[in-house]
Amino acid sequence: MTLSRYGLPVAFATQMVNKSHRKRFFFNIRGHDFLSYCGQWKGKSRNDVGHVETAYVPISESSLLESLRRENEKKGFLGANMIPSFGPRPGNMFVDAYSLKRYKWANLPEELDDEIQRIYSVKGYDKGVIHELTMNATGGWVMLLDEGKRFSFGGELPFDLRIILQDTQKSKREMPKLDVSIYVSIVTSFIFFKLHIFARKLIDKFTSGYT
Repeated sequence: MTLSRYGLPVAFATQMVNKSHRKRFFFNIRGHDFLSYCGQWKGKSRNDVGHVETAYVPISESSLLESLRRENEKKGFLGANMIPSFGPRPGNMFVDAYSLKRYKWANLPEELDDEIQRIYSVKGYDKGVIHELTMNATGGWVMLLDEGKRFSFGGELPFDLRIILQDTQKSKREMPKLDVSIYVSIVTSFIFFKLHIFARKLIDKFTSGYT
């Protein structure tokens, strides 16, 4: 079995190579350290689904997430049925409470907060409206919309990433039928994004934060 990972806790990645996990696909992994992360998995059958063992740890550390857990359980859902996206500062988060069909967020950068409110006020909650949200350490963000068919971005982003995102949006306006090219460009953008974060961590590690 070949295991590919980026930015995941070592303890979690080690679990993935255990025999009991080889037939599971893990996704929506979120967290800050190897003791506090959440995520979901699914097996070969439709009903073979669940949450990672530590899913309730980050939930218990946040009053916002804890309130959603209680509401989930009150309505007969699993308490961990939510997809949080954590920001770089304490309390930065966006949550897709998919069983409750609701988004909740707190302490986000102003531009991102405004964008989410704008989208939510127009479309409300629907599956995939806000498909994915990624925030970096400097307040930059990229948000996939309508199950990845559109996206928006803002804040302080790496120069290469911003150029790719701007070019992709321009291409989409001028050539709306080139969905495959747009999708490839978005994937490439996220690769640049991940590489930037990785480089930033290396610089901080060897220079103690000074560049």
